[in-house]
Amino acid sequence: MDLAVEESAPLAMGSFFDALLQARRDGHLLGQQAFSSGGCRLLELKASHRRLCESTDELRLAASSECRALDQSSLQLQNLYFERQHYEKEIATCRGWASAFSDEQIALVSEEEFAALEGKLAEEADPHQRMLNRLNHEVAFRGEHVKRLDAVKAQRDALAADVAQKRSTVAGLEAEIGKLLAAAQAVQQQYGIGGSGAAAAMSKVSQGCMGMFSKAAPSADVTKLKPGIALPHVTLPTTEGGRVEVGAPTGRWQLVVVYRGKHDPVCVTYLAALQHLMREFEDLSCDVVAVSADTRGKACSFVDDLRGAVLAVSPDTRAGRIGFKVAYGINEEQMRRWGLYVSKPLGPEESITPALFLVNPAGLLHVLSYSNASFARPDLKQIAQGIKMIQDRKQPIRGTYY
Repeated sequence: MDLAVEESAPLAMGSFFDALLQARRDGHLLGQQAFSSGGCRLLELKASHRRLCESTDELRLAASSECRALDQSSLQLQNLYFERQHYEKEIATCRGWASAFSDEQIALVSEEEFAALEGKLAEEADPHQRMLNRLNHEVAFRGEHVKRLDAVKAQRDALAADVAQKRSTVAGLEAEIGKLLAAAQAVQQQYGIGGSGAAAAMSKVSQGCMGMFSKAAPSADVTKLKPGIALPHVTLPTTEGGRVEVGAPTGRWQLVVVYRGKHDPVCVTYLAALQHLMREFEDLSCDVVAVSADTRGKACSFVDDLRGAVLAVSPDTRAGRIGFKVAYGINEEQMRRWGLYVSKPLGPEESITPALFLVNPAGLLHVLSYSNASFARPDLKQIAQGIKMIQDRKQPIRGTYY
């Protein structure tokens, strides 16, 4: 657009009106040519106004397009900034990660040993390819040992289950022998067999049997765990279908919550509160697992009840997802190794009492709590705050003096 032309139109129109006003003051009338010239100048002014409006609309559209491009660039910049923050956080986490094992424990086999085991692969001239050969050898070597370890663990669990079953059988014999002794005494009294000596002998037999079974009682050799030692490793099935190894060092914190089971309604309320705190535990790099002696059917039913309790507080359907693993089937031998309080069982899985173990990244017990009552359990909000305080202040394990 020629701005000089657009500016001349209103100036020319202004000159015409000035001439018209002057002629009126002087009493003269303008001729037809002057009016024709004024009309032309008016048309030029209208045309100039129209062109200016069109130019303004074009500028407005161009500015709107540029604003959209600017907004898009701003959003991209924000996304890149948040992505940068995420990567910086992940990098800091990786740099601050402390392995539970030393470099010597997880190092590759020496080149001499590798050459003795894999002669041809060790003769590779390219250093990069030779290192790849060493890594592939290490993966295969460790994979074979993991398979052997799993087989040994499975054998150990089978033996532990067999021992627990035998202990349960032996514990049940105590009541049966008591019944036999009572029946024998009734027969002696009815037929007048034996006397005080026989009664004394029967009493000694009874006392001996009771003493034998009392020594074999599960509670006799139970020792409570102490801070600073490793939590005995236990491999348990989960309601999700897999298995979890509880207590093994993973380089992360691990919170183990032992609950009584589906038969205890307090457990649903307690673990629902735990679910509402899972975001805090995730931010603390703390894995959470709940453990009970329930069967798989009861454990899955308990998880359904737990989802219902969570959704009753938060109507968000995503809140029904349980963010921690629920393990089941802990047996009497494993309870004994963890030092749990065990009640006289009303049923096969109704004897366990609550406990809580906090395992640090090195696999050691940092905090532990036992309880023999359903209503006496640690406050989970304070547990989360305590873990953060331990991490921030790098507090050592307390209570290891005696």
